Amino acid sequence: MVTFLNPSLRPIPMHKHKFRVYATQNSFSDKAAQKYIKDFSLSAEPVYTGSNIDDWIAEMLRKDGLGIIPYVNSARGGVYEHISALVSPRVIVKRSRNLVSNLEIIGEQSVNVAFDLYANKNIKLEDLDSKMQHTLFTHPMALLQTNAFLERYKIKVDLTKTDTATGLHKCAQQKDLALAIAMSGTTHPNTYLLAQNIQPNKHNTTRFVIAINKRHHWRDNLKQQTSCLNGRPIKNKRLFLYSTLNEKNNADLTITLNTLGLKVYRSTTIPSQSKSGRVFTPNARIIECKHNGKDQQIFNESFFAHITNQSENPLQGRLTFLGTAPRLMIKKTEKSFEFIRD
Repeated sequence: MVTFLNPSLRPIPMHKHKFRVYATQNSFSDKAAQKYIKDFSLSAEPVYTGSNIDDWIAEMLRKDGLGIIPYVNSARGGVYEHISALVSPRVIVKRSRNLVSNLEIIGEQSVNVAFDLYANKNIKLEDLDSKMQHTLFTHPMALLQTNAFLERYKIKVDLTKTDTATGLHKCAQQKDLALAIAMSGTTHPNTYLLAQNIQPNKHNTTRFVIAINKRHHWRDNLKQQTSCLNGRPIKNKRLFLYSTLNEKNNADLTITLNTLGLKVYRSTTIPSQSKSGRVFTPNARIIECKHNGKDQQIFNESFFAHITNQSENPLQGRLTFLGTAPRLMIKKTEKSFEFIRD
């Protein structure tokens, strides 16, 4: 149970505001969104944009843009199409001599990921012909995380890209034999369970980031609410930066961040060209930092102003602030849920 001791931190009335969820209902993104909304008592209405990243970005660039998107998986690494979208030219714009993001990361949510294998025919796993290509409906990341299982049972597949929830629905509609990999425990008419928990890593998790359009009129209130629980600020913050620096300047940046009490714990390089053909800036990467030491403060855009706004500084125009995200764990007690720092 979350008790807001500070009246200014009571749940924000958001009945008319939309929470953009990448993918569809009953997907992992939906699970993460529902958990985040519940944890912070946000009266938000989930809106599902489908599994087209461009549609999600278009919704987020609206004035009331607020949403969630998968960012990195513990087993397979970064979801590069999504990382690239967060720093696309539509999102990161150049104003004066500096890079500025239209979106800001204000939260983070992790969910456990487990997959089941389904078929649209009432058959057994051993009935699958190892010499035949089977049509498979699922998300590419789900396939990557479960490919070891398919190889072990010599199941050859022809992938049809979709999100996991939609994939199960499409599988059920096929006349010929088809397969689907979807979230464990999902049920759908005309589909049959072939195997449970087919991912090799039983502690598989996916991290999602919550982003908001900087023009959203609840932006400051939301940032305050999702940075506090029980009236106390969450000091353990993750800092997200977008960098187009070369290797040498990135090394200099790491030293600079250390002197400011920050430690770089993840640097995700963005491919110069994505699988879909998008071309991105060379050397682009997202740098994630966390506090290094006891002096913990809440970061904002002005924190790095003295670095990026100096004309003689090589960081100018090639470093932008994407936002901060609280890292939370929820410990279940006998009577309630207790929020603790990771």
